[in-house]
Amino acid sequence: MQRALPLLSPLREASSDAKMAPAIRGDRLRGRGSFMISFADRGRLSWRRLTVAACVTLIAVTGVARASIYVTTQLVELTAAEKVSVAGPPAVQLITEFQTDGVTNAKATKYVTPIVTKEVAATGVFGTTSAEPSAKGGRLTVLINDITDKGAAKKGFAAGLTFGLAGVIAGDTYEVTTTYTPANGGPIQKAEHYRIIFKFGNKTLPPDVVKVKGITVAVNMMIHLTLSHALNAIAADPAYPAASGATVTQPTIAATQPAPATATTAP
Repeated sequence: MQRALPLLSPLREASSDAKMAPAIRGDRLRGRGSFMISFADRGRLSWRRLTVAACVTLIAVTGVARASIYVTTQLVELTAAEKVSVAGPPAVQLITEFQTDGVTNAKATKYVTPIVTKEVAATGVFGTTSAEPSAKGGRLTVLINDITDKGAAKKGFAAGLTFGLAGVIAGDTYEVTTTYTPANGGPIQKAEHYRIIFKFGNKTLPPDVVKVKGITVAVNMMIHLTLSHALNAIAADPAYPAASGATVTQPTIAATQPAPATATTAP
């Protein structure tokens, strides 16, 4: 009988393998599926360790731990009418940092940096980005803080002892803070929150979540949606045109800002 491996927190032991970060196509809120980890998968676990803290210490008395991954729907794809149009976007130094409960996580930072770089470029709010200081002195900082579920281990242990009948719903909240500091002028800062949820066993989920195809998809969705909203909000800020030197056309519809998801109020 196979015993399930304990699953670790998102990006807690991130791999830099490029194959781990496929682009997300289509509707980012319509993923399907679950994933399974067992000792038979040990040789392929480098990317499967990108999992929610709620998965920690799932006891494999049933032989295999089956976990489903969900995300909250508080942030959705921006429509064309909600996006700010930027002409002549400034070049910036891009600094990315991933933290776990406020402590720098070097491995996770290495994993998310290329994803963040692509997402920043895709918004069009900033031009060329580099790890070195920009010639014009502008700097963009993206800080992703994984606020973990402190009670995940106990919940997972209880679910294991009851053969999954008790069920577990838990997860991590991601606080993504994006700060544009121009060469001249004060910083413009925007923050977004996102929640990745783990479900094991028999448990009823709240209505504002959707199932996705695994933790890699969930993490890509988290970075994409939080950054697209935050950078759009920076471009919409009245201080941005003068600070950046860019020409800005405001959207016809203001993007809706959801209430922040927190570890205490989210499932």
